Amino acid sequence: MSNKHLGDPEFWKELFHDFTEIGIRLSTEHDLDELLRQILFEARAFSHADAGSLYVVDRNQLVFKVSQNDTLDMREGKVGQSKFHDFRFPMDETSLSGTVALRNETLVIDDCQLDPLHNKSVDVSLGYKTRTMLVVPMRNRKSKVIGVLQLINAIDRERRVVRFDPEFIQPVESLASQAAVCLENAYLYQEITNLFDSLVRYNAKAIDARDPCTAGHSSRVAAYSVRVAKELGGFSKEEIRELRYAALFHDIGKIGVREHVLTKENKLFPQQIETLRARFEACKISVERDVYRNRTHNGASADKLHDMIIEKHREIDKIFSWIVEKNRPGFMPPEDVERMREIGAMQFVTSLGEPMNLLTQAELTALCVIKGNLTDAERTEIQSHIIHTREILKQIPFTDDLKNVPEIASKHHEKLNGKGYPDGITAEQIPLGARIVACVDIYEALTAQDRPYKPPMPPEKALSILKFEVKDGALDPTVVDAVERLIQKGKLGPKVEADAAL
Repeated sequence: MSNKHLGDPEFWKELFHDFTEIGIRLSTEHDLDELLRQILFEARAFSHADAGSLYVVDRNQLVFKVSQNDTLDMREGKVGQSKFHDFRFPMDETSLSGTVALRNETLVIDDCQLDPLHNKSVDVSLGYKTRTMLVVPMRNRKSKVIGVLQLINAIDRERRVVRFDPEFIQPVESLASQAAVCLENAYLYQEITNLFDSLVRYNAKAIDARDPCTAGHSSRVAAYSVRVAKELGGFSKEEIRELRYAALFHDIGKIGVREHVLTKENKLFPQQIETLRARFEACKISVERDVYRNRTHNGASADKLHDMIIEKHREIDKIFSWIVEKNRPGFMPPEDVERMREIGAMQFVTSLGEPMNLLTQAELTALCVIKGNLTDAERTEIQSHIIHTREILKQIPFTDDLKNVPEIASKHHEKLNGKGYPDGITAEQIPLGARIVACVDIYEALTAQDRPYKPPMPPEKALSILKFEVKDGALDPTVVDAVERLIQKGKLGPKVEADAAL
């Protein structure tokens, strides 16, 4: 504002223009800390104040949030804000700001050194003399005080300290109220953001909880993805937030996968092993029955028959033990596959006189899996989670700053060489965020400490696997390089916990 007065028509023209400009600047800022800084800056600029502080009301207390002081900032190594950040004091009449908040009235002080409520010890600690002050309540739409602006030492063009012009009090009060509305909107925006953030995080935990072996996986992938993005650089604050949500959501589609498939640890499900065990016991009974039925033909003694039965039982138990051993996931050589097929073709006669194979076709298919523990059908079902992820996230009305979440989350299993799934797209169609999540997802799975079916892999060994994927054209080399740098810095090691809040 210029030095025009209320009676000058130009004053109101400039005032309207300034208020409009300030309103636009404040209304577009949703970051609370930055908004508070802007509010204080605009109020100081409007009132020609050298310094100032801003407090917000928290129940029956005032909480110091931000201070600015041009004189102190011009002194080398002096910053007034750091000594009092997050300071709290009662909202009562023992302080100037407390009095303003309690009474909901503006205070104009022409000589603070004579005012008993002014805390002179602050001046002493800062080496700064407070002389004049304008303390204004920040009122919301309901005229409730939600904060206090404390403007200090009005200065003229020669930077001399002067009293605050009474003509500017009403405009400053209007500015404070305008700022209060913006502040309330920012609080509401933050509350909505926090609510959505909580829903996303707890949703991720709920999905992970379906498989106790992967508890915390999504949170760690999100934390690691953010670290990789920051290591790469070039991401805005909004893009980091978008990436974090995409990483938290990356496995949401697992809700559409049957739980027993999702949590499968070995080639056969536990109930299948028990069924197989019972069938082998039935086979032993069948063998025993056959031995006794044929005793008149072979003329063996009772002891001999008993020894024959024991021997055959041992052979059957040995076969069952071998099957149990091969039931664990891992590489299965061709000779073991051939032997499994031979066992599957063996038959015995049930108590009903019907022939039965030692292994069903479904059991044989599962036990002959060469690598891992999933059949082709089960792997297809697991991989379908990414399609479910895409369909679920498409139904969420993301705001513009989060519009890429579905794309990032639903493409984290695609490979740069086109060998990924579900669409087999290539590098130019895979966004950087999806490349980061893809890399981190593999790294976290390899190094996870909580998988009962395998020991955690050292970071260096996991990194070597990522580099092999780079050579194969599957992963982004710049992302893997960022992961390597973070490992070297100790930020992606096995004992690094996921951030509680990013």
